Amino acid sequence: MHVPVADLAIWISIPIHLIGELALLVGFRTRWAAALLALVCLGTAFGVHLPEGDADNMIHFYKNLVMAGGFIYVMTYGSGGIGIDKPTAQTFATPRTPSPPDETAVEMVSGTETLVRCGKR
Repeated sequence: MHVPVADLAIWISIPIHLIGELALLVGFRTRWAAALLALVCLGTAFGVHLPEGDADNMIHFYKNLVMAGGFIYVMTYGSGGIGIDKPTAQTFATPRTPSPPDETAVEMVSGTETLVRCGKR
């Protein structure tokens, strides 16, 4: 491994992984947990598993990139309906407001066009 202080780094990464993965598992603060784990995966990929010419480390490099992509997906779309923090979760996308109906619409009645008024009376 190419980590300067490997003994210290492993003891820092263990609680980060455990807390982040448990938060994802139960659906608590999933966007924040996924963001933290994506950063850890990207840091590990580029900081540890990217030496040139080592095929075994390149497999782990691509594995961490794929995991970071999955965490970014969870960070973007959230936990869905199974998260315990669902009532307080905020979405990144703004909800669409339905457009008001047209004032007039054309209705086909037995082959002939009939003008129908829609809206408030």
